[in-house]
Amino acid sequence: MKLALSYWDDYVSQLKHVCRMVSRRRSLTRLLETCYYSGPLVHMKKDLLEFGKAEVYEGRWGSVSSATGRVLLIQHVLKAGWSMDKFTHGQAAKKKKEDEDAADEKHYTNISLVNEAILSKWFWAYAIMLDVIAEVLDGVMHWGEGCPCHWKKVKMKGFSRHKVWKKRRQDPCPLAGMRAAELASGALEDVLAMVWNVAQSFLLLCDAVLSLEDNMRSKLVQEFARARGHVMFYFKVKTGFWSVLPWALFSLSDHRESVLREGARRCLSLYASAEA
Repeated sequence: MKLALSYWDDYVSQLKHVCRMVSRRRSLTRLLETCYYSGPLVHMKKDLLEFGKAEVYEGRWGSVSSATGRVLLIQHVLKAGWSMDKFTHGQAAKKKKEDEDAADEKHYTNISLVNEAILSKWFWAYAIMLDVIAEVLDGVMHWGEGCPCHWKKVKMKGFSRHKVWKKRRQDPCPLAGMRAAELASGALEDVLAMVWNVAQSFLLLCDAVLSLEDNMRSKLVQEFARARGHVMFYFKVKTGFWSVLPWALFSLSDHRESVLREGARRCLSLYASAEA
């Protein structure tokens, strides 16, 4: 994603410092004592205390997507109570100078970047976009680990899926993960296209995206399109071998007659080309 997305570095930098502020005991204690000490905000302390530890490593997609989901769960808390002036005890200008001087320090928490992120509509909209991409990838993984007889179409749940729910245990189907016939017949491309279309509709209807100015919304859609192209290309390269012999022969075991006949014609064509 770092290679595909134009605003990845800026977003990850802000995300990293937001997570540091909420994860580290010293800064979290200061945050609670200065910004969440009175009124209704007192009741929001629990959400911040339950945030836990979240270190962002930009080289790992899983690290960024996980941190993004957890930060989105507390976005209403941060937006409601955050005040850089209160956090710095009225010395925001001095703090900004300290942040500039310590910009290259590895473990430093840059409060200026935290302030920019929390107050930025773009940051939250971008976070939702990345979370939607993560849900797309989760949906494809769910398809791959599922079975032809029980798999249901993906429905977007948004960042609420990051909450811990007690799931009822279900016995796995004996055919779970047996997707060779569908992979050989090109079903993965259809699944990806379907999931991406659902995800795009979900993204465009999110309040955080609708609240953006037209030019910013256009940039976000372009970023989403870049991510889509990158992921589609990645899957095409990784699963390309299913379209050649002998792997293409697995399409002959598909339960759909029309797909089976098409697979047979393709395999015969591939064999004739190899012989020639």
